Amino acid sequence: FNRIIEDQILVVCIITIDHNMSTDTNWATSTKLMGAPSSKARKCRLSGYITIGLSLTLFIISLTLPWGLLKIGEDAIIKKVTIRSADQDAKSYNNWVTNIRDDAAAVYYRVYAYNITNVEDVIRYGSRMQVQEIGPYVFRDYEVKYNVSFASDMSTVQYQRYSYKSFVPEQSRDLNGKQLSEFDTLVTLWPYHYILTGMAGHDE
Repeated sequence: FNRIIEDQILVVCIITIDHNMSTDTNWATSTKLMGAPSSKARKCRLSGYITIGLSLTLFIISLTLPWGLLKIGEDAIIKKVTIRSADQDAKSYNNWVTNIRDDAAAVYYRVYAYNITNVEDVIRYGSRMQVQEIGPYVFRDYEVKYNVSFASDMSTVQYQRYSYKSFVPEQSRDLNGKQLSEFDTLVTLWPYHYILTGMAGHDE
């Protein structure tokens, strides 16, 4: 109990002493304490600067990254497909000159035809045509480039081209799986006839 009384007296004395300090001293002390930011305030301010910096960096990256990736992709494609005379021994150059090889990239054409099934009725009675889609007839395209000549600045190339198509029977089947032949007989329209007669103003 005595100890508690002593502590209370000590607290009262300290408060009394602080209270009796001059007004100038209190103002100077308050000014000093307010002017010096705490460590917590400094950390908050630093975090704000870091956040702003990261935001600006991400914004710049978002603007420049798509353009950079597009440029890299474009350069890679140009480098891959550009044909140069210095590459005459390269596989890409040989594939460009001719694809008449087993290891060359194959180019196929698939042809669908509309066969008129009621030809006699159309001719005799003027009936509406009934057609049946048949195909695909598959052909592989072969080509050879010769007399190849590059310009001095390598910007252009001139050549002559020979190509032909070969029927591929193993890939030529209709929707029902029926084997198609290049010797099949089909009756179909000749579109150029209707184009020319339409331009000439004839109905038949």
